Amino acid sequence: MKKNYIWFCLLLCFLGTTPTYAQQKSTWINSVFWEISGKDIQKKIYVFGTHHLYKSDFIEKNNIILEKLRKSDVMIGEIIFDLPKEGEEMTPEQSKQMSAMMKSMTLQSKTLKDFLSKKEYEDTEKVMKEFTGMGLNIFATMKPIVIYQYIMIGKYLKGDSKETPDVFSKTQESIDVTFQETAKSLNKQVIAFETIEEQMKILYESYSLERQVELLKSIVYEKKDKNAISDVQKLTNLYESQDINEMEEMVLKESTQDEYNILLKSRNLNWLPIILQHIKNKKSAFIAVGAGHLSGQYGILELLKKEGYTIKPLTIKIN
Repeated sequence: MKKNYIWFCLLLCFLGTTPTYAQQKSTWINSVFWEISGKDIQKKIYVFGTHHLYKSDFIEKNNIILEKLRKSDVMIGEIIFDLPKEGEEMTPEQSKQMSAMMKSMTLQSKTLKDFLSKKEYEDTEKVMKEFTGMGLNIFATMKPIVIYQYIMIGKYLKGDSKETPDVFSKTQESIDVTFQETAKSLNKQVIAFETIEEQMKILYESYSLERQVELLKSIVYEKKDKNAISDVQKLTNLYESQDINEMEEMVLKESTQDEYNILLKSRNLNWLPIILQHIKNKKSAFIAVGAGHLSGQYGILELLKKEGYTIKPLTIKIN
């Protein structure tokens, strides 16, 4: 159950950075790490764009990252990863959150077979087993978007390996988890822009079932040209090169304006006052959110720039 709890927390975040519509092309320098200064800032703000499932070992190789975290008064993430300690069971609150997550991800009165033809169901099961090692029987009542996410993450974890990945095996290495656990070890205050319940509502109730089925079919029947790479791998390559502009260009084709408004625009606009309040309180903050929240007309960087702040890229190496 502990692994399931950690996994579902990361699944929530990862869904928030899947392809999204963009309204205006960005021209930011290639970087996922930014320093915010100027205007009325007494202590600088740092914004780090994460890839929610990317290995975190590069953090210690870049001294500047932990240096800025140490200098910050508070660490802010999308949600709080309140993880059970090794060997401990989940707390009643964690169990409650797990139950709420499961409810949000589950179909009401229907099953996956109600949305797929017999052949589509068989094809989906084949792809699911190939990339996760699991059949659809245990996911029969899960929403199509959940199956889509499992397959997407399985493809990411598998990469060029011939082995089927254990989709639960690498959650503790997550960049987001690493930042929060490191901040706690430094006795930093760790807060979140959203509660798990708020994020669940945004991420699992904003997609119509028809749209969820469309997304699921798109990944099941993704072209398997041996010379082509999957969209997941393309996004990973762009993350490693820190090309947030091309990341935006790639993902804008995959979603509707409504999805963009719900998943990114509204959330970033809701997060901005929280950032500004820390500036007003003369506190330095280290912010770690999905890289998809950085660029674009309503990206965090542009919103802070419009507030009159200076946005400066910080140099790091990821791969």
